[in-house]
Amino acid sequence: MAKALPTSLTTVTETNETEMDNLDDSFNGGRSMMLNTYVPDELAQAQDQESDAIDYNVTDDDNPDEKRGTFQEPVEESPISISIKNKLPLKLHHQYDSIYGEIVISNYAKVITEHPWFVRLKDIKQLGPLHFKFPHADHSRYYHSIGVAYLARLAGTVLRGKHSRVTDREILCLEIAGLCHDLGHGPYSHSFDHLLRDIGFKANTAHHEVRSQILVRHLIEPLKQLAITSDEIKLIQYFIDTDKYKLLYPTEGEPRFTPGLEQIVSNPVHKLDVDKMDYLLRDAQALRFNLTLDKDGKLDVRGLLKRSQLVHVKKEKKTFWMFHIRDQGIVYDLICRRFIFYNNYYLHPDVNSINCMLTDALKITNRVLRYAECVKLETKEQIDKYMQLTDTYFLEMLMNSMDDRLADAKDLVKRIVTGKNWYKHLGDFVTNIENLDETSYAELPWEIFTDKSTPTTLLPKVRYHQNGQPINPPDVKNTRRLYLKPDV
Repeated sequence: MAKALPTSLTTVTETNETEMDNLDDSFNGGRSMMLNTYVPDELAQAQDQESDAIDYNVTDDDNPDEKRGTFQEPVEESPISISIKNKLPLKLHHQYDSIYGEIVISNYAKVITEHPWFVRLKDIKQLGPLHFKFPHADHSRYYHSIGVAYLARLAGTVLRGKHSRVTDREILCLEIAGLCHDLGHGPYSHSFDHLLRDIGFKANTAHHEVRSQILVRHLIEPLKQLAITSDEIKLIQYFIDTDKYKLLYPTEGEPRFTPGLEQIVSNPVHKLDVDKMDYLLRDAQALRFNLTLDKDGKLDVRGLLKRSQLVHVKKEKKTFWMFHIRDQGIVYDLICRRFIFYNNYYLHPDVNSINCMLTDALKITNRVLRYAECVKLETKEQIDKYMQLTDTYFLEMLMNSMDDRLADAKDLVKRIVTGKNWYKHLGDFVTNIENLDETSYAELPWEIFTDKSTPTTLLPKVRYHQNGQPINPPDVKNTRRLYLKPDV
């Protein structure tokens, strides 16, 4: 059972007094007075005991070349840590979440959640049209995005307590990246992306991640009270998706940041990040699908984050965000459940049928209203028009349309809503499609109805540490569980 808030639903805490004290009931360790950040007891003890841990905490602020550990990480320019006059003092808001109970987000994030563009996500369903098949799966991307922001701040705060190079501004950028990573989703989420693919839309903004990266800049820049710099906005964009960032800035290098942080919101190494962690928990709740439970009735992703570390692997010349070897079971659970969800829910044949019908309806609508042009997000008019597009906007516009040109689209939407005459699943074919008796059929390519990220491809890519010491991937299978025999 989630603990009820003692007073109102949302409260504010001054960070300079009680920064992360109430982060969560199981996170009640000590605080680093030097960093003024939260450090769990078990981590503080581990830092004292593990003299051989591969860590890159700076031992002397005036001598950044002096590192702890058995080797030194290459010295780079200092990551973002900027002093700005009149910037908004950082405070933490406590609020309730249906998955985690009491959570905290910064007042910066709170300002963004009140922006109309972010509020729009309340009308973008997390699972697109899946609720027409599974009616209880009607949760929105609004609460998912807040959950990702919470986990991103939690991960950043934990790492700040272990690695002194991680700055408060980097944690803020992580949080905002988590908050705004889905800002660019169109109506019915990925169905809208399928439409853009089918009509041959070639702009970079065909990718919802790029749309999120563009929109987050246009959202933040007018909010002068946040005093978020242009470099920090680029870092937020980079944290949203490192690969898509190159489409926005093809001639620029990556921003400066503490290596490894880019794997937290969108993980390019093995795809397990705070975005996936939150939506797997949230979708499981909506789909009534039991996950491996901790004592509070939830998959213990917070424990997973608290035991994670940034570890530099000298041989690979790269820093990884690694999970503790003791959390191997949780990692397996998350990745395997993702595969199960894709095959049993997200890519269910009836859900694919609805997606095909919805895409056909959207294509008809686009031929008449030509709304795909606004997806380019090149002008204020295009952005304003795009931000009007939501699930309800399209559903009500088509259901209530008297335009004869939209009659076929209206019929498709009515059939979806009533559950009648959906496209019939004929089967999955490799060859001989031309021999089908049916003369009219919708066709989905393999990459749309199959999840390529199988456990067999992802699990070997996950990196683990043991008390800060990296474990070679082939050695994971040699993990042993030890027990101390007490003297009796």
